[in-house]
Amino acid sequence: MAITKGRCTNAAGSAIAVLDVALLANTNWSIYDASAGTNAKTYCCSGVVTFYVWVSDNQADYFNVRIFQTWDSGTHVGSGWNTESLSFAKHQPVYTVHVSDLRFIWITTSIGGYVTNWVAYCGEIKRLIETNPYCLVVGANSYPTNYSPLHNEGYYVSWKLGRSDAGTANCGAAPVGQRAASPYRVWEDYNKDRRFFGETRVYYLDSAYYYIGSLDGVIIMFACPVEYTNGNTIVINGIEYIVYKDETNSIDSARTLLVRND
Repeated sequence: MAITKGRCTNAAGSAIAVLDVALLANTNWSIYDASAGTNAKTYCCSGVVTFYVWVSDNQADYFNVRIFQTWDSGTHVGSGWNTESLSFAKHQPVYTVHVSDLRFIWITTSIGGYVTNWVAYCGEIKRLIETNPYCLVVGANSYPTNYSPLHNEGYYVSWKLGRSDAGTANCGAAPVGQRAASPYRVWEDYNKDRRFFGETRVYYLDSAYYYIGSLDGVIIMFACPVEYTNGNTIVINGIEYIVYKDETNSIDSARTLLVRND
């Protein structure tokens, strides 16, 4: 597990340069195909299952991310179950990359004005059924806006699984407890000082009652507790988490992310 922090430009190739360092700080990750396109590479993660992450970084302000079951480094083509290509923002100058044995979390942060944490997820989830290879990408479904994917599910954002139990590729997912239609919506009741802490569970978007696993090291809280400030750490059951708020929205709708301090 590793955290990499720094500053980068919004230019083509800048995110690839960051990922080359950040991902390889964890021994589960490697560069599998360094010639996967112009300013594009494919990374391999040997987690519970092996999967491949294709990253295309040939434009300013954002890069595209896609997961494949297999990848041919000779033909530079992926196959098997996969997700569609989703966009990760790089238009803000400060970055943090959390890398675990299963996934990476990409965070960019603005300077001045609102503190905007733009947070995306790529990799495995902690699966309820270990034999099912659930790999997830959470990103923007078009040019990245100010809506952070993990903070604002549903607004210009997509949650895509590589496959369903039935083998359908690129199926939709959603976080349990954070979506209005979820049967297990979790509210933090601050007036009664009751809060639910737990890694956010994930379900099939077309089957709201089918819980399949949880995000690795991520707790999504619906509201912003005023005592939680950006960058602070919170210890829950002996595990340290870093607070990332989305302050582009009002206190009633903004969400707080707690990301395990890897």
